[in-house]
Amino acid sequence: MMANIVVFAGYEITPDMVVPQIKERFGNRVHAIVKLAHSLSKKAGEGITSSDLQFIYVKPDTPYDPTNMMTTIGTGEPHNTQELITCTTDLGMVRSEKPSEANAQFKTTVLVKAKVILSSEFEGAGHGTNAD
Repeated sequence: MMANIVVFAGYEITPDMVVPQIKERFGNRVHAIVKLAHSLSKKAGEGITSSDLQFIYVKPDTPYDPTNMMTTIGTGEPHNTQELITCTTDLGMVRSEKPSEANAQFKTTVLVKAKVILSSEFEGAGHGTNAD
């Protein structure tokens, strides 16, 4: 790729001739940069980056769970806590934090609850028209 850039920049040389020259002149520096980038990536995974954000999507026919869901149409929590949802209308979001202790479990915090439609919210809504 770098060879093509050099040729495109106007140097009268073929890409096959440029590659060895680039390796000879910059090879050690590029190797050092790649090694440092790899080390930084490894360190970030070990502790510098201690949390992840994930989206919440709730599959249809899942029992309603008020800890990470809220109704879209209704005015509050359903009366039946085992009521199944019909669909998700808005994604939710959770943050998973890596604990400082080695053997501790990840701590999960719901930042935004997923918005769902319950099957009972469709009952009596009059979805069809009666054209006699």
